[in-house]
Amino acid sequence: MRYTSKNAISISIGFVHLALSKLSIEQSMIDDLLHRCRIPKHLLKEPNGRLSLLLFAQLMSGLTQASND
Repeated sequence: MRYTSKNAISISIGFVHLALSKLSIEQSMIDDLLHRCRIPKHLLKEPNGRLSLLLFAQLMSGLTQASND
């Protein structure tokens, strides 16, 4: 098994789109969450965009809290 630093792992922006499409929260909440996680909004428009594992985890945690899930 090859060791990979968690800092080297990135997540496809497609997973972010999938998560956002499954939630019914206001766009302003999403925008605020992206800002708090320091994720540039334009990254969502990049077809080959990627997030670090840490940013993705922060975003998923924030989305879970925002949706009261």
